[in-house]
Amino acid sequence: AKDLRTLCGESRVGAEIDAAVLPVPRAIADTFGLEGDALADFALASGEEYVLLAALRSDALEALPPGASVIGRVVPEGEGIVVAGAGGARPLPDLGYEHAF
Repeated sequence: AKDLRTLCGESRVGAEIDAAVLPVPRAIADTFGLEGDALADFALASGEEYVLLAALRSDALEALPPGASVIGRVVPEGEGIVVAGAGGARPLPDLGYEHAF
């Protein structure tokens, strides 16, 4: 979530994330008893998955490496940054891991 906010802010765009396709191992959901918005928020904020975030043109998606996930799309800045789930779209929570160096 923190990196997405930075990417969108610097690029002056918004984003819509599809919570259903966030790459979260089933073991995480089972271990912590998470589902729905709680599971999406965990995936967006925990910082322990070491998944890289990138924004690509739609014509570059076919060249994604195996295991890569398309988790959403870039939208105009005025649409904000939202997470779309079963209950509809909601603002991206102000979450994220901050590495201390």
